[in-house]
Amino acid sequence: DFSHPDSLEAARKRFEDLAMEKTAPPMEVKWITLDGRTIDVETAGVPARKNKRLLLQGFIRDLTERKKAAAKLEETAQRMQALFDRSLDPTLFFDDTGRYVDANPAASALLGYAREEIVTMSMGDFTPLEKKAAAIAIRDDLASSRSRQGEFAIVRKSGEVRDIEYATVANVVPGLHCLFMRDISARKAAEVSVRQLSARLLQSQDEERRRIARQLHDTTAQNLVALRMNLALIARSPAASDAAISEPLEESVALTELSIAEIRTLSYVLHPPMIEEAGLLPALRWYAQGFEERSGIKVTVDLPEQLEPLPIELATTLFRIVQEALSNAQRHSGSANAAIRIEQQSAGLHLEIEDTGRGMPQSLRQEDTLLLASGVGIAGMRERVLEHGGELHIQSRDSGTVVSVTIPLFEN
Repeated sequence: DFSHPDSLEAARKRFEDLAMEKTAPPMEVKWITLDGRTIDVETAGVPARKNKRLLLQGFIRDLTERKKAAAKLEETAQRMQALFDRSLDPTLFFDDTGRYVDANPAASALLGYAREEIVTMSMGDFTPLEKKAAAIAIRDDLASSRSRQGEFAIVRKSGEVRDIEYATVANVVPGLHCLFMRDISARKAAEVSVRQLSARLLQSQDEERRRIARQLHDTTAQNLVALRMNLALIARSPAASDAAISEPLEESVALTELSIAEIRTLSYVLHPPMIEEAGLLPALRWYAQGFEERSGIKVTVDLPEQLEPLPIELATTLFRIVQEALSNAQRHSGSANAAIRIEQQSAGLHLEIEDTGRGMPQSLRQEDTLLLASGVGIAGMRERVLEHGGELHIQSRDSGTVVSVTIPLFEN
């Protein structure tokens, strides 16, 4: 009487089995309620005899809400699976042991393996040999519910190495973790190309400075020296005793002397030949002395007695960084003091330029912001350092600014 037409035949068969005292497992059927609603129920019957009569004891559980919840979960799961499958970002799921349990088509395309192959593999199988320990560390962090993000290298099935940007989500469900990847190989290649271009531009700039410096020294300065000699000859002539001539003549000699000194200073600042002739340390001592005289800023120089011979490109880079840092201190800091320090450490060569001025504006004191928002000078310093595989750090506070450069140990 309660059975829905779709379940009527199954209910009759169940009744017949129970009437013959056959055991039967619980069964799901549809029933119709008094008000005409269709509900899902689970029924179970137990046959028993009493006074030669067969009694059937029935148990009923309403499954309607559970069925609705299950249907909703299934719908959500289908939506999530569709998002997973159609995501443009390569995505992998793996367990606490690091074994992959699922991969979307984008991950298969990036790695070059079919999904059926990926689910037989573990974390570390796609990483270069030297990166396997780092991959294990990522797995261990996720097992401890610590998510990560960063950059990594993977090896495709073809053997090609790709640079990726990754992010992990720990315990999407307990014991199951998610790895999102993005191929940044093209971006990395573009960054290398830009860096190489910047290095060539800086090299061209240095060569142009060297050419202009030599031209000033060998041509303009020599012309001024010849002019000074001619003025000296005129000064010894009888006509020079005339008051109308002697005064402008003396002024011309003084202006010539001043111009010669300025041309020579400019020539040496553009390209100090002392770097090539005597090395970096004497060139820095000479520059610090000249800068102190020109700017009025007291410069303390703390340099080692000796330094291993540096390639001329590296020596020029360090000299240019000192130039730029001291020029910035003169233009912006209002500092009365500055210091140059060089120390050869186990990690490499360490250079520091420090001033005691008012520091950079508060909005630029975060290093990432500073490197993005700064002008050509700091960007040029950064590119010079990166060209030699080094690191540049700038720390600014109300009491001054410190520019730190570390260059890895070099080979002769």
